Amino acid sequence: MADLQIAPAQDDPFDDARLVKMVKEFRDEARDGRRSRIQLNRRNFDALHNRMDWSHKIEGQSTEFLPKTGVAVEQFSALIEKSITGSKDWYLPVMGRSGRFPLSAEECRSFLSAMLDEVAVNFHETQPVQGVIVDGLKMGALGSLAIFKVHGCYLHDVSRETGKFRIRMEVIRQEDFYPDPTGRGLYEIHRSECDFYTVQQRAKEGIYDDGSVEDLKSWMERDQEAQRAKEKGQNIANPPSLRKVVTIDEYWGDILDHEGNCVAKNQFLAIANEQFVIRKPKANPWWHGRSPFVRIPILRVPNSVWHRALFDGPVETNLALNELYSLMVDGAIGSVWGTRQLRIDDLENPEQVSGGIPQGTTLLTKSSLPPGAKVMEDVQNGRIPPEALAMFELMHREFTSGAMMSDTKLGQLPGRRTQATEVMAVEQAQGLMTEAIASHIERGIGDLLYLAWMVTMQHLESIEADLVVDSLGVDTAFRFARMPPEMRKTVFSNPVAFRVSGLSALLGRIKDFQKMMALIQAIGANPILLLSFFKQYQPELILAHLMKALNVDPDQIKRDAQSLQQLPMELAQMQAFNQVVQPKAGQNPGQSPTTTGESSLPAEINQMSNPLTGIPASR
Repeated sequence: MADLQIAPAQDDPFDDARLVKMVKEFRDEARDGRRSRIQLNRRNFDALHNRMDWSHKIEGQSTEFLPKTGVAVEQFSALIEKSITGSKDWYLPVMGRSGRFPLSAEECRSFLSAMLDEVAVNFHETQPVQGVIVDGLKMGALGSLAIFKVHGCYLHDVSRETGKFRIRMEVIRQEDFYPDPTGRGLYEIHRSECDFYTVQQRAKEGIYDDGSVEDLKSWMERDQEAQRAKEKGQNIANPPSLRKVVTIDEYWGDILDHEGNCVAKNQFLAIANEQFVIRKPKANPWWHGRSPFVRIPILRVPNSVWHRALFDGPVETNLALNELYSLMVDGAIGSVWGTRQLRIDDLENPEQVSGGIPQGTTLLTKSSLPPGAKVMEDVQNGRIPPEALAMFELMHREFTSGAMMSDTKLGQLPGRRTQATEVMAVEQAQGLMTEAIASHIERGIGDLLYLAWMVTMQHLESIEADLVVDSLGVDTAFRFARMPPEMRKTVFSNPVAFRVSGLSALLGRIKDFQKMMALIQAIGANPILLLSFFKQYQPELILAHLMKALNVDPDQIKRDAQSLQQLPMELAQMQAFNQVVQPKAGQNPGQSPTTTGESSLPAEINQMSNPLTGIPASR
């Protein structure tokens, strides 16, 4: 792409050519700072799609790829999805302390949830925010950062001139994002592509500069004519595509002059095809005053911009497992088929083996072949040593450890010699690491919800009235309708945050259930503790707590008034049933005089199944 031959105006920091030069130099700086990170990302995504470099293999060798990375990524995303979709209260608005906030926390969540149920992923499609978050975090697990862009858009509606306004959340590829590599936050650059007719439409809407868009159109036509002239005289010429694609660089940050001085802070501009400033520098248009990007690191690294991906280590192990597994497959195939050596001169008809030797073929040999000699012999060249199997098992354990998984989470049973206490110890250790990662993710999702809330408040007039009334009620919606934008901006500049607790709450419920069950088992095994427990605590509340820990609402299965009236009859039926199934006095359940052996045998059996019962008498 030829650069424009325009000398930058050194005295004007807002000259188009100088702005183009500044953005290009910043983007090159950011590209150099992330070079090694992007290489790791490409390797990780290749592993997700079962791609690997097999150029060192020769023809006939196995090239098997074990899909361990894909399974582990789906396991990670399933945990995220379960935590943010398993309950309706996975986030909670936290209002400011001044008391000026016009909405309660529940009203705020109701209104925001109504908007988040239909988040725009493009100009035509919407989906719940949970799916967008899971997709972004899946990208972050493989590429170190989950990057979201939060803004607003109007959905295309052919039935009317202006479509519905919705919050738009884009999951940004790491390769399209260029942050300041120094960590000082001077700028953020987002590169994207769109069709030229879309650029023209936005110019008509006043978003892009009409003159710059016309210059871009003229340049694209001249470039197309130059390409056609170059193709003349060739035997085969590919016709140019009718779809004209424009590359747009959005710049969010400060503008520096040629001496490095800041001449404008917190600006936004857009450059097309690295040459045309289609959106002049303007102050940040969002009420929140931040860029529309939210970066969520999965594994934080101090003083780092890109941090570390969860699957950097496991993918390396996965590739090594592929190599070892392919060699084992080659060894197994070699053991079955082997390699044969054949004495052609001792055959009556050598053409008989020209196309290979099928199973059960009879070979005719010459009479000159010495007695006992073989015309064909097998050469042993395939074997799987036991050390290879042991190494494969060791590398598999390293993969599950690096991905913070275990055999039980993958739906596999542990080794036969693995004790239950060892399995629990591994699960607890991985649970602590998962909680640390969950806290990072929850803080990032809280920032994501904050930007979504502020975008909603800034464009409240563009949201259909039915949605506002249904989520807030008539009175609150009427108050909002009468509030001018300047007042609404002042009111909602009051600090508001969103506390996300989906992941930590899920992990906390699991721990609470395990602790309560261990307590109940300990109390039930000791009559003294059991008596003291019933004197001080109410069993009904404990049962409700256990049900909530399993994410079961006790109110949904609670007895109503009519069912409570039938309770005495049901208890009487249960007592009669117990009398029928209970054993007679002096006889254990499932035990008869003909099946009973020694008197101490039942006690020993009970002790093996449950050490707290059936303790035999001391001798």
